Amino acid sequence: MTSSTRTDPTTDGPADAPDDRPTHAVVGGPTGVVVPAALLSNFFEHMAGATSGGVAAEVVMNPTFARKAFLREGQLEPLLANGAVVDEAAATGSDAPFERWWPPEGVSGWGMALFDDETAAGIPLPWARVGAGRVLASVGRIGHAVRLFGGSREAGVTDLAAGPSGVRQVVLVPAHRERRLRLAVVARATRETGGEVEVQLLRRHTTAAGPRGEVLAVARLPLASRRWTDLEATLETAEGAVARREPLDLVVRWLAGTDVDLGLDRVSLLPVDAVDGIDPDVVAIARGHVPQLRWPGGNFVSYHHWRHGIGPVELRPALEVQAWGGLEHHLIGTHEYVSLCRQIGAAPHITVNAGTGTAEEAAAWVEYCNGDASTPMGALRARNGHPEPFGVTLWEVGNEPWGEFQGGNFGSEENARRFVEFAHAMRAASPIPLRLLAQGNWFDLLDVDHPRHHDVSADGFWHAELARQAADEVDLVSVHWVAIAGDFPEDPASDETVDRALMGLLVSAERRFLPALAEVFDRSERRPDLPPVEIAMTEWTPVGAPSGRPADRIMPDNVGGAAWAAACLNTLARCSDRVTIASPNGFMHGNSYKKGAGVVYADPGIDVMGLYETFVGGTVLRVDLDGPTYDVPQPMDVALAESDIPFVDVLAVRRADGGLSLSLVNRDGAAPRTVVVRLPEGAGATFRTVDLGDHPVDRRAHPAAPDRFARVEGALTATDGALAVELRPLGFLLLHGAAPAA
Repeated sequence: MTSSTRTDPTTDGPADAPDDRPTHAVVGGPTGVVVPAALLSNFFEHMAGATSGGVAAEVVMNPTFARKAFLREGQLEPLLANGAVVDEAAATGSDAPFERWWPPEGVSGWGMALFDDETAAGIPLPWARVGAGRVLASVGRIGHAVRLFGGSREAGVTDLAAGPSGVRQVVLVPAHRERRLRLAVVARATRETGGEVEVQLLRRHTTAAGPRGEVLAVARLPLASRRWTDLEATLETAEGAVARREPLDLVVRWLAGTDVDLGLDRVSLLPVDAVDGIDPDVVAIARGHVPQLRWPGGNFVSYHHWRHGIGPVELRPALEVQAWGGLEHHLIGTHEYVSLCRQIGAAPHITVNAGTGTAEEAAAWVEYCNGDASTPMGALRARNGHPEPFGVTLWEVGNEPWGEFQGGNFGSEENARRFVEFAHAMRAASPIPLRLLAQGNWFDLLDVDHPRHHDVSADGFWHAELARQAADEVDLVSVHWVAIAGDFPEDPASDETVDRALMGLLVSAERRFLPALAEVFDRSERRPDLPPVEIAMTEWTPVGAPSGRPADRIMPDNVGGAAWAAACLNTLARCSDRVTIASPNGFMHGNSYKKGAGVVYADPGIDVMGLYETFVGGTVLRVDLDGPTYDVPQPMDVALAESDIPFVDVLAVRRADGGLSLSLVNRDGAAPRTVVVRLPEGAGATFRTVDLGDHPVDRRAHPAAPDRFARVEGALTATDGALAVELRPLGFLLLHGAAPAA
């Protein structure tokens, strides 16, 4: 690992008089460190809006009428607030309400917006009752259902409140891309006299395209069986009938006499163009930009049992998400995940449950993915529609078992013992070689006696025990940079103080933590024929704002977070001789791609990752810095106090085509900073510049402004072999010189 040199410590924190002298950066020779593609990987956990309402193309929330939403205190209100935003925007024809859009974190299985809550009346979230007849929660084919009482055979729209009994849910359909929806209903009649299941898509708000209540699509499905019956149809809206982000009412009614009721077990609407249940818009935005995709967690995995996510989707259970709150329908299981990886061009990276799971369960999952059809689990995979093995080689054992919040947490010795047990079982189950990631512990690198760390295992022996017990089994050690910006020790601290501390974490990691972690394994009794243990930064992001405060500091999905992402990637690139995999937290939540109001968009931090694709395959060059610095006397929860941090960070890379690329980051959120870069001989004089434009720190993308961070390109010419650049507060700029002539 390499570092830039730092000199001239002239400031020691936000309270000092500002030092506005320029930073001088001298680009030197190659370090030998080559930037790997996997440094731009991603992390897909079943949380927030990542699965239902995210990667999954399923239009309906809670399609199986699960009675319990498993929402924790404060989790429903943001979802309903976002639903109100979508409704207001559609009713007024204005995008302005989306400035109040706030992506909920944590709560899983409910997307990003809900519109109705009639749970107090016994109606499963987010369904609502329609009609004059009774609607009751009931027992279904698998889990729960609703019972619609008969009493009217009146078809058509008329007055929904006075018509046949039924249920309604507000949905957003991808009519911009696909107007046909595959309807699947599982239901049964209580008597063989039967009736009709009527399913309609109705316009919810009057728009230029038509009045409220207009029927946009309808299907009537005869049903006379008392057994659970699969009913199917295609709903198709007319060209131009549905606007982007326009909410519709999905209405399911039972048209029957008073003597026969309907048991309704499942209602699904899937766009016809979805492959293996994956949203094509998610595929389109991520394709080619995710070298590896870690899944399914994260904290989620410590309660996850993989067999719940195989077989027909309609037979999978709906269960509580114990890690985050919410509901897991298992719409995305092993087959869907592998399909997603193949559709976007990502290598699979699967994490097994080492908390509440067993080594035998993990080994069976490995065999399910990699065994041929003659093995028990390979045969099961074949019966589930995929005779050929998936060939997954990258596997991670557990997630953050050092935290008391984790399902099945444990200490240093047990972590190492358990890793060896899992490694032996998993490797024995695979006909192809595996690369295994052990769980590291960032807190173990900190002050182990600090009272802030009472809820984690931080005895100072975590990595030493791995090196002692499992030196020959560990291929990579996985650690996380998830700094809790909303839990700063002295909050309410100034945003400037917190921003500088967040940037300081990266400097401490490069100077101290990563070299110390690598040294533990380098000094172990690992077999000499094995390569050095690599480091995987499998979750990085700053998380959270203080309660009741605006998001005007660095956060994962705002412009400040984009600057932190740039500084993070600079650090990781310089350390990529040992840090070979990295991923933000995470895919479809946090700092990543998102889907809201039916629109898939990218946070600015993900746009930054796209800019860094130019650096992949290039060789890191040495950079010597001389300029103003600052100190961090009060660090973040995952850092130590740090001094002499340069306000400006510079990464220099000799690209694979021979051209020079630079990344300049201003770590200072309070003032612009000037940097003068002395170029190496032969670098050329003209550089193409690119950034995401000039925006306030708190600005985000949202469903009505998905492209507000488009790339802004320009040009800069060197004078006497030097480039002079002024960087905005928390600003960054990438510069690319031309490749040398052949």
